[in-house]
Amino acid sequence: MTVRDIRKMEIELKEKIYGLIAAPYTPMAADGSVNLDGIVPYARMLAKNVVAGAFVCGTTGESMLLSVEERMAVAEGWVKASPPGFKVIAHVGHTSLQEACRLAAHAQEIGCWGMGAMPPAIFRASRLDELVEFLARLCAAAPALPFYYYHIPSFTGVDVDIVDLLSRLGARAQNLAGVKFTSMDMMAFRLGIELGDGRFDMVSGYDEMTLPALILGGRGMVGSSFNYIAPNFRLLLEAFAAGDLTLARERQAFTYHLIRLIHSQPADFHGTTKAIMKIIGIDVGQPRLPIRPFPDDKLADLGRDLRAIGFFEWCCKT
Repeated sequence: MTVRDIRKMEIELKEKIYGLIAAPYTPMAADGSVNLDGIVPYARMLAKNVVAGAFVCGTTGESMLLSVEERMAVAEGWVKASPPGFKVIAHVGHTSLQEACRLAAHAQEIGCWGMGAMPPAIFRASRLDELVEFLARLCAAAPALPFYYYHIPSFTGVDVDIVDLLSRLGARAQNLAGVKFTSMDMMAFRLGIELGDGRFDMVSGYDEMTLPALILGGRGMVGSSFNYIAPNFRLLLEAFAAGDLTLARERQAFTYHLIRLIHSQPADFHGTTKAIMKIIGIDVGQPRLPIRPFPDDKLADLGRDLRAIGFFEWCCKT
């Protein structure tokens, strides 16, 4: 690696996430296999709706229901399909450190912009010492990629002190970029922003918390609903930047009505939102078991419910 390469890497590692990064669904064929051909129109649609990138194979992408080889193929598909400047961030978390490192090295090899990882959720670290060691080794497997710790305690059951984690892991891993913060603990979110004179990139991971995150200094968001209502969130960001908190609150409130509607449907969250993707013109198939799928005979009812709350005024256009 030349001095020029090292300098380029240092600049890239300091870049932060601004705007909307979608957490895309993994397209599935009718037989339950991964449909790689579905990625090209998907990436084109996100770029058309001014989404800045994709955090692939995370919780929305059903990562833990995919094999390592499938996850690698999906990441490659997104890198190949994405236009210039579109950030592809690969989720490389795994219960096996060895497999997580393999995913990380692959993400660097194929040209992903960055990577992120949830902590192991089955055999959880009982102390911060072991979690930091696990993550430091993972970061070292792809040192040229910015690494985001994926903090999602509602899924993993791992609820560490973010300031302590960033402080300790940051001393071990120069490519630690920040946190994909999927928690409602906004005190921890703000303290992470302040740590190290703003060294770390605190990226909001709860769509419901977009406006609170902006108020506290967040500038980047990763979310599943950016797949289908990115125009709503773009206006929210623009309204906040212009100082129009009334409009920003209105657009944030719209997402609450939509989420409430999603939870009222006869399927799990992933099943219903995959059905919403089909309605807007991007068919990503059904989720894998054990996720409860959306019944095909209820699609018309879902469309009617969406229309009633004004969804089609704010949805992504294909």
